[in-house]
Amino acid sequence: MIKAIKFASIPVKDQDKSLAFWTEKMGFRVVTDSPFDGKQRWIELAIPRAETRMRLACAWPLLIGLSTLDLLARSPNWLDPAVTLKVPRIRVYGLIARSAATIWSTRALERQARRLRERICL
Repeated sequence: MIKAIKFASIPVKDQDKSLAFWTEKMGFRVVTDSPFDGKQRWIELAIPRAETRMRLACAWPLLIGLSTLDLLARSPNWLDPAVTLKVPRIRVYGLIARSAATIWSTRALERQARRLRERICL
């Protein structure tokens, strides 16, 4: 079972140009910039805490997706065409409200996602 996503790899042709874009234009911060082999570098970037909209844009689909998986895991007949499964709007609003309150803390968002993952019983 997938517990978390730590890294997302984006291959690029020009690392210097890409690094400049992501740091100068998008506001990411450099976590690691180390030689990888003779031609490449291992570069890790992080979304800054101050970038609230970007953090929420990443967190909301994950949290809503985990809620959907939880709903599927708890439904014994989710493949039945007569059964409609949908995360209730009030639950989505609750996820949004809780994440908006915890957006400044990576740990708090991780805890929120972990609680949802733990509810998924397969």
